[in-house]
Amino acid sequence: MYAKVLAFFFIFIISLCSLSTNVAFAQELVLEDGSALNIRTGHTKQLHQNYSITVKFVNLDDNRVWLALQRNDEPLIDDILGENETLVYSRENTTILNITLKEIYFGSEGELVTFEPVFQYVDPEFPLDQSPDNGTVIPDNPQNNSTNTENPGSMPGFGITGTTLSLLAGIYLLRSRIKA
Repeated sequence: MYAKVLAFFFIFIISLCSLSTNVAFAQELVLEDGSALNIRTGHTKQLHQNYSITVKFVNLDDNRVWLALQRNDEPLIDDILGENETLVYSRENTTILNITLKEIYFGSEGELVTFEPVFQYVDPEFPLDQSPDNGTVIPDNPQNNSTNTENPGSMPGFGITGTTLSLLAGIYLLRSRIKA
């Protein structure tokens, strides 16, 4: 009897672990991983999934920058940042963008603002193939091109289907042993 119960819990634990691996992997998918962005005043930088960030104005007196974040030209947030301050955009408890203003450069042709590090995470509501280069398809998984992120069942672990099948197999094995 102990062996049957132990076998069931073993299969159940393996199934849960594989399912949580898929969920954690999907939440940690990073499109920009600490890279740097340089944007001139009045210019817009395209990001992944049709997000973009615009440097609207630089206040030379106190080294502060007015930023606007958009998606498909729809305004999402406007904020004013100083050097080493961070803008975080989240939706439904999911961080989409985390960007830190590193430095402001002044020159004869205007201001250049450097953001570093820049982290952009997958917005689960939108497809992954929307790249910042308008036409260039980003890899299925920027961290590891051998994994297909468009099909969650192919991520590491068993996925929901594999979890369900392994639970059913465990139940079948237990029932067959009980009858024997």
